[in-house]
Amino acid sequence: MSDSYSLSQSEIEKISSEVRKHHSSQESFLVGRFPGGLQSSALRLVDCAVSFVAIIAALPIMVMVCLALRIECRDSALVVSWIRLPMRAPIAVLKFRTRRASPPREFTRIGSFLAVTRLDRMPYLFSVFNGDLSLLGTASLLFGAPERYECPKAELPFSLYSRLFKRMVDILFVLLASPMILLVIGTLYVVVRSDGGSGFFGQKRVGQHGNEFSCWKIRTMQTNAAEMLKKHLADNPEAAKEWEENRKLADDPRITRIGKILRKTSLDEFPQFWNVLKGEMSIVGPRPVPADELRKYGEMDVFYKAVRPGITGLWQVSGRNDISYEERVSLDRTYTKSISFIGDMIIIMKTVDAMLKRTGG
Repeated sequence: MSDSYSLSQSEIEKISSEVRKHHSSQESFLVGRFPGGLQSSALRLVDCAVSFVAIIAALPIMVMVCLALRIECRDSALVVSWIRLPMRAPIAVLKFRTRRASPPREFTRIGSFLAVTRLDRMPYLFSVFNGDLSLLGTASLLFGAPERYECPKAELPFSLYSRLFKRMVDILFVLLASPMILLVIGTLYVVVRSDGGSGFFGQKRVGQHGNEFSCWKIRTMQTNAAEMLKKHLADNPEAAKEWEENRKLADDPRITRIGKILRKTSLDEFPQFWNVLKGEMSIVGPRPVPADELRKYGEMDVFYKAVRPGITGLWQVSGRNDISYEERVSLDRTYTKSISFIGDMIIIMKTVDAMLKRTGG
């Protein structure tokens, strides 16, 4: 008689949730013990600041190593390597080349030294700045044990812009726009608080590599929105069908009067710039969705998890409420496979145009 048994999907999810909570509680011993998400936020900001300083300091050395490897190998000095850390999905990182590209792929003289001293991992600093790795914690660069992962080239896209410069553009954008962002958020917070409810609304969303985070918005719904939705769907079969298909309602009774204006202009999403600064979101990317909704992506969820979700994205400027959910998933896949700086700038400009025309929702 076998002692093995199978777990139900709900039991597996419960166990996974408990494991994530355990690892989250072990985030860092240098940053201090901050309550809840504040500890994670502090760790991310410390990682970003320290890695940025380290990159600037090490840049001359990395440039010289690249030139030396280029001369010795007669090939690119940097290579893409897929690694896996505990409790993480596979991620692509840059590292210095240590072997010749052509068979028998023996170590080069410089590459041998880099491999022994582990200086071939110096470009990992870019992944720390990008938020894929951490100096400490569960995705630790210093104390983690990364395993090599053989990832099919067609499975997940990789580009220097998406893995490095996109994060720099995000941070620069938020810092430059911070005076306007803080003014808008502060004003809206006071207005929304006038009905006695909270000014902000946070909800769990799935981010890059499948990690959940709290996605923040200005509250646009009534304080008893959950009860209102349940009653509305029970009394209106057509609305229930619409909700099941799109997870949205064209005529949503939960939304307040000021909330309708905020949604039309997308001003309710301004607090998500905090998520961008923390490295949980990007300015442009797939629309963040909860875990239960991500199941509708099927096998396409790999493209959603490959990048950070965005405040705006290809779906938002391609019809938004006028396209089906299947088309939305397809647009997310298209964006992930073709990320570029020019493409992001076009999406941002179209988003501003949509905000001025009040075509959000």
